[in-house]
Amino acid sequence: MPRKAGLNVATVATLLLCLTVMVIASVVSTALAQERPTTPVESMAKLIVLYRIPRDPAEFDRYYAQVHTPLVKKIPGLRRLEVTRVTGAPSGAGDLYLIAELYFDNAAAREAALASNEAKATEADLSKFAEGIVSVYFGMGREP
Repeated sequence: MPRKAGLNVATVATLLLCLTVMVIASVVSTALAQERPTTPVESMAKLIVLYRIPRDPAEFDRYYAQVHTPLVKKIPGLRRLEVTRVTGAPSGAGDLYLIAELYFDNAAAREAALASNEAKATEADLSKFAEGIVSVYFGMGREP
């Protein structure tokens, strides 16, 4: 018996499924293409300064706020300064007191800033209030 020309239900369903998959793939592909790529500006370089518990927390706080922080804020290329007071550790026996994070556009900007007279003055100031309780690290972060 000869077959009739035309589409049967199974063929139409298969074609619709293929078309749906193609449309979804196109939408996902377009969304991914429009997603903002990571740029060097978004990957910021950080200087992370950890202070352990000082002998005299009140004097440390006074000096840090009135003398040291104004020096830090003069460092060229500094984009943001975040200071976190450590209030405890999960184990209950932490020795950190304060964390300061200094953000720069990138590692080259951070290195240039650290070579400046302002950064050298800030580093020299550490010995006046944080000798023996400070550690400095480099890191990378993202713009919020």
